[in-house]
Amino acid sequence: MNDNELNEMLARNNEEVEIFRKMDLQRERDALDVWRAVGNRGKPPLPLMQLEELPECYQTDEPFEPKEIDDAIEGRGQRHCNVVNYNDGLSDEQWAMAVEDGEDLQELIDRAHGKKER
Repeated sequence: MNDNELNEMLARNNEEVEIFRKMDLQRERDALDVWRAVGNRGKPPLPLMQLEELPECYQTDEPFEPKEIDDAIEGRGQRHCNVVNYNDGLSDEQWAMAVEDGEDLQELIDRAHGKKER
């Protein structure tokens, strides 16, 4: 999207389009003056990064190959079921006592899971 298209979208009437155009010209003149005041010659660089400046892997629309999923392992239309355990193995009383005593809850939970596995 260039400045003219943006000005058309933002302007509420024709007078604002003209005001925005003048502001754009002034901004470009100021940028050129600053560029030359610093001691540079020629045209100032464009304000945004250009496609050529990007690393090569980002210059294409689809830089990465999608993963191939092997559905044969899971069976007929079945998806893999992840097992998630939301139970910490502590009763309400054990948890409350641990919080009051300032004990490490993760250590207690690990011990409870260890007992359960045995």
